Amino acid sequence: MGAGLRYYPFTTGLVLGVDAGMARGAVVSDLGSSSSSDHGFGTGYIVAYDFDRDLTGFTFQAGIRVNYLIIEGDTLSSASLYGAMVWK
Repeated sequence: MGAGLRYYPFTTGLVLGVDAGMARGAVVSDLGSSSSSDHGFGTGYIVAYDFDRDLTGFTFQAGIRVNYLIIEGDTLSSASLYGAMVWK
């Protein structure tokens, strides 16, 4: 569970965002075993491009997302490229 904000500095095009909320690690193996961690806290940051000029409605966004997680006293981070259909 978490919350996030998105900022469109030029109404369309560039999108900046931040998300924060609960985090939990999970490990699943091909042998059928799985385990999960205690709950922790995580933040995510995005820089994306919005392909629609309309102020509201469905649009496609492509960008980079960086996550920082604190789970069981360990700090984990990841980065990924993404594409998403979103409602703005």
